[in-house]
Amino acid sequence: MIEIISHRGNTSGPQKKDNIASKLEQTAKNMLVEVDVWNIDKQWYLGHDAPEAETSIHFISNKNFILHAKNLQALTYLTDTDLHYFWHQEDDFTLTSNNLIWTYPKGEVTTKSIIVCQTLEEVAKYKDEDIWGLCTDYAEDARR
Repeated sequence: MIEIISHRGNTSGPQKKDNIASKLEQTAKNMLVEVDVWNIDKQWYLGHDAPEAETSIHFISNKNFILHAKNLQALTYLTDTDLHYFWHQEDDFTLTSNNLIWTYPKGEVTTKSIIVCQTLEEVAKYKDEDIWGLCTDYAEDARR
């Protein structure tokens, strides 16, 4: 069974504001969630393009979070944990700390791949593939 992963807590399409702590926590009760994290001067933050909302290591340690390290300090700290994390820019593929292949949208996939799907059309294309997971803003549609 393919794992459906909510992209930044979104479940029914892209939102103007994502990586909202309460939404991340609520969504993680039902599925895995990709969460963007920053570490600056030993303080944790949520945010995609920049550190936006202060948080804690306790919060980001949710077992249903897959952490996207957004800066080197976050990545460095996470290497000393057993949390599930990764770092990438626009690489075709990157390896997560759990040895899964995080795959850029529209990429090639294997049984160890987590593909990022940006549109409903991409969700429809990949949700029946023999892959480990699918990360999307359309998580509810992907579950159907």
